[in-house]
Amino acid sequence: MSIKYSNASAAGLLYYGEFLDTTTQTTGGTSSDNLITFNTLDTASGISVSSGNITTANAGAYYINLTANCFLNGGGGGTLFTFWYSVNGTPASNSGFTYTNTTSGQNILATLEDVANLNAGDVVTFHWWTSTNTYGQLKAIAAGTNPTRPSSPSVKLTMFNVG
Repeated sequence: MSIKYSNASAAGLLYYGEFLDTTTQTTGGTSSDNLITFNTLDTASGISVSSGNITTANAGAYYINLTANCFLNGGGGGTLFTFWYSVNGTPASNSGFTYTNTTSGQNILATLEDVANLNAGDVVTFHWWTSTNTYGQLKAIAAGTNPTRPSSPSVKLTMFNVG
């Protein structure tokens, strides 16, 4: 779910950000910790992005919602996709979520949700792993026609302070 705040102060939010990536991200293999990157800033105040690094300017509790479009590009079914995040290089406890994609050519939407207590200047990074050597992808999908519909990013991150 994506929440847009055209007037964040009226919504009671001081710090927020929405970031996405419009490219397909590929795995480095079964032993790789793949860093999720973001190439588009949708909106932000008090949270910034530089490639895969999300930096908070202010301390507080932050709601995190990451969605990823997992695609299996061959190799059969039963491929696992695991997502987690790190704060200042240390994996956050209990932040891992694993999804199974059972059919080649199929997309599944994976979600990572959490609330994290962060300090000013903390750097949050998001990671993924897949159990196949080359077939797992985070796939961006182009806009469509008949009917006209928007493109889908490979990943989208929404963060905002909750306390």
